[in-house]
Amino acid sequence: MFENTDIKIIDVHQHLGGCRVFDVNVTKEELIDVTNKNGIDVCVIQLFPGVNDYIEKNNDIINLCKEYKNRFFGLIDINPHMEDYSYKQEVKRLMDSGFFKAIKIHTIGHAINPLSKDADKVYRIAREYSIPVMIHSGAGIPFALPSLIIPKAIEFKDVDFIIAHSGNFQIYSTEAFIAASQCKNVYLETSWTSVGDKSFFINSLGSERVLFGADMPGNIEVELFHYKSLNLKETDLENIFYKNAKKIFKI
Repeated sequence: MFENTDIKIIDVHQHLGGCRVFDVNVTKEELIDVTNKNGIDVCVIQLFPGVNDYIEKNNDIINLCKEYKNRFFGLIDINPHMEDYSYKQEVKRLMDSGFFKAIKIHTIGHAINPLSKDADKVYRIAREYSIPVMIHSGAGIPFALPSLIIPKAIEFKDVDFIIAHSGNFQIYSTEAFIAASQCKNVYLETSWTSVGDKSFFINSLGSERVLFGADMPGNIEVELFHYKSLNLKETDLENIFYKNAKKIFKI
């Protein structure tokens, strides 16, 4: 895709397993095949919000990370509405594995308001473990409005926030931009956004605030092509594809 560069690529947003919320399934074989074909060097993977057994499926992520060490890392995505003790125990188990680098609030998948008490539990855990919080945005308003992240990003200044989908294809991309422009600890993951959105984010915020993510294996090639079509400087591509993620996720 970028034949004349040696830029490494980190995809910060992929899934493994099945989902009863969105009725999709990503197999280990599919994920490995597509990332190989598209030159993805590192992939950060998470569960879908609708899983039958989150412990079993998180074990699948751990096993994949063990099998392909330094190629795959995990992102914690379990329901924050779960009883506090069980939630914290699973987070501890995953963090103790050494493979998990971030935590997720899936606003639509788990029906959670980013301003709620259960969301605060996630931010406090992120602070405790010094990991970033990824928050689903776009589909699923009002909870998925990017602007809802602003008060918490201000309150938790020592936590990095990643807006997944950056408002989602010109629907609320301007809100995502406003959140990132108001809060220096907010970054934009751009899966499912338009080429125009991506160009606007980079030109307005700088490439240091943008992260490459695809969300689904079948979307990797599309997202890569978007960035190729922008004819960006190699330094900008390095930031978006590798350096920003390496810093934020401590990979």
